[in-house]
Amino acid sequence: MKLFLKKHIGLIVLLVIIIAFPFSMTTQARLNMRVIITGLAIDKTDDGYEVTAQIVKTKPSSGAGDMGASIEFVSDTGKTIASAISKLAYKTGKVAGFSHTNFILLGKKMIDENLASSLIYFLRDTLIKDSALLLVAKDSAKKEIEKTKKLNLSVALGLQKVYVYKEKEGDGVMTTLLEFLNNGLNYSKTTVASVFSMGASSKEEPSKDNSNEEQGEEAGKESSNGEQGVGWDSSKDEKSEEQSDSKTDKNEEEEQSSSEQADEQETGVGSETDIFYFDSVAPLACFVGCKFVGNLETDDEIYGYMFAENSSSAGNLGIENVNFENLKNSKIGIEIKNKTSKKKIRFEGETPCLDVLITIKNSSIKEIQNDEFLQVLSDDEFEFIKKEMSEKISKFIASAFEKSKELKADIFGAFDMAIKFNYKKIKDCFKSMEDFLDSLKLNVEVNVNRLEY
Repeated sequence: MKLFLKKHIGLIVLLVIIIAFPFSMTTQARLNMRVIITGLAIDKTDDGYEVTAQIVKTKPSSGAGDMGASIEFVSDTGKTIASAISKLAYKTGKVAGFSHTNFILLGKKMIDENLASSLIYFLRDTLIKDSALLLVAKDSAKKEIEKTKKLNLSVALGLQKVYVYKEKEGDGVMTTLLEFLNNGLNYSKTTVASVFSMGASSKEEPSKDNSNEEQGEEAGKESSNGEQGVGWDSSKDEKSEEQSDSKTDKNEEEEQSSSEQADEQETGVGSETDIFYFDSVAPLACFVGCKFVGNLETDDEIYGYMFAENSSSAGNLGIENVNFENLKNSKIGIEIKNKTSKKKIRFEGETPCLDVLITIKNSSIKEIQNDEFLQVLSDDEFEFIKKEMSEKISKFIASAFEKSKELKADIFGAFDMAIKFNYKKIKDCFKSMEDFLDSLKLNVEVNVNRLEY
């Protein structure tokens, strides 16, 4: 058998190529007739809904055998979300692939209504996964999703991965469709979703005067060299023809570029010099019974919620006005590398109390702004900084807790835990989740195990 393979290795390779080549051609043909929908933006209109799809269109690039891709947006309206999405499936003239949809962005007018009746479509639809990321727009979801065209292609198409990272670093929450609807139907009826917030940073455009001068210089060179163009010998007709063809191609590219700029101006994304970035510490939208009740907006409120959540395992902490021994009015920047959090409910008589235990397993002092450089810290200084860290984090969580009471939103899930372990007592003592939340007290304990410098 081995001898046969050695003698006929060339024939075997040829057979493999003959079998695989037609299959690869048909695969490419199917790909060319398909658009991949990676995200949806939904806005409420006066008579229905407008759905905007972020689609990936594959296109052959100049390289041999390489494939390129671009982001485009397609919108349509309907009386229901289902009808608007079904129209999108046929609007491009190609087969729409919804199985890659990894995020859904909701406009401001959408969250003013009960989202359960609107989002239930995505649980019943078998093509769009219920693990898709749910985001909230500050205003128009269509305008916000169009900003993703200015992001790196891999970032724009993988927002779900971006928010998984942001959640780990304490800068956002990765709330899925299924999680959102499940939390809206539990005892607390409370869920939190990230607000999709991006800002633009414009680069300086080239001066028009300079560009005009450069064009004038080029025109002067062309006139001095005759009709054949810059740098060409009039006796070389073949080169002049090649230059004419290259100019024609260049004009076509400029026309295509100008049409793309016109499309961007129509969509309101901005000029080509606008580069969009994610806003750090973006607000968190709170929902009770799938109805929007308000945002966690201040840094203290957002950091407090993220520190109390076990899904957040890292982050940064800044402490100001530290005065102890050699630390005179110092500002200290600390990187938290590994953090865990636990929550439990206990009763002090008839009063419920939420205990939040934060354990910082590993952290490092990255910066100390002081009047003089401190090469080392004493043990007492380390302990003092740990105490300041504990007080700062406790203050954050207290701010989020007070805002949750103001919004009547049980963002920490205390009522769910109380019902689970003290069902009879809760039913006897409290009429509703709001009544329980009014009586709830908070106790925060922060343990810093390891702090390096």
